[in-house]
Amino acid sequence: FIKKNNSKIKIFSICDNIIPHENFILNKYFVRKFLKKMDGIIVMSENVEKELLEISKNFNYKKLFLPIIDDQNINNEESFIKKNDKKKITFLFFGLIRKYKGLDILLLALNNIDKRLLDSFELIIVGESYEKIENYKSILNTDVKKNVTWINEYVLDNDVNKYFLSSDFVVLPYKSASQSAIIPMAYNYNKPVIISNLSGLTEYVIDKETGYIFSNLDYIELSNILTKIIKNNTNNNMTLNIARFKKNISAKKFANELLEFIS
Repeated sequence: FIKKNNSKIKIFSICDNIIPHENFILNKYFVRKFLKKMDGIIVMSENVEKELLEISKNFNYKKLFLPIIDDQNINNEESFIKKNDKKKITFLFFGLIRKYKGLDILLLALNNIDKRLLDSFELIIVGESYEKIENYKSILNTDVKKNVTWINEYVLDNDVNKYFLSSDFVVLPYKSASQSAIIPMAYNYNKPVIISNLSGLTEYVIDKETGYIFSNLDYIELSNILTKIIKNNTNNNMTLNIARFKKNISAKKFANELLEFIS
């Protein structure tokens, strides 16, 4: 429709996913039909690039990393008050709760942590749930439930600060991923991340420097990482590594590369 009105207009598409997480039979047909109309396509991870090339290797495209949006008003006074002792290690799961996000893997990992460490950590789960939340809550052992705070609602931009500022690590136990805006968001607050080893996530993380990487679906390995963090009660100066790394995914760099591709 746009091209019919003005054939000189160029149309570009930023593709978070090429194929949706919830697949259906006509996906590839409609996606191919749409993408063929584009003058250029922007993808933001190796995983999405691979999906694009499986449809056709003839697209004009550019791979850019999701940028850090650094215009949040970071105010330490707005931080979410920890339940008890501020010396506790606080883990944060942030974002929509959907099956592929792997919250169940994280909860199983918590169950596996030595009971003697239960007074040394807490988990804050923040985000609107697309699943029955009781199914997730039922995973937790009785003695672990007191360590978990549930805030199951959509979070306005102005409220994001208090959760990230209160956390020590942000956990992304995803079962599948295209990429995630949560990692750049965590880096904006200089918070290290714990991720599953999925293409689309690992491109953003240097293992044991800006975060930790565990084998996908392996809640025992994730539990061991959490246990190590809790025992050491430190992020091993990861904030300094993050400060250096995040220069590579600045909004300014993204904008410059995007404009260069379009022109």
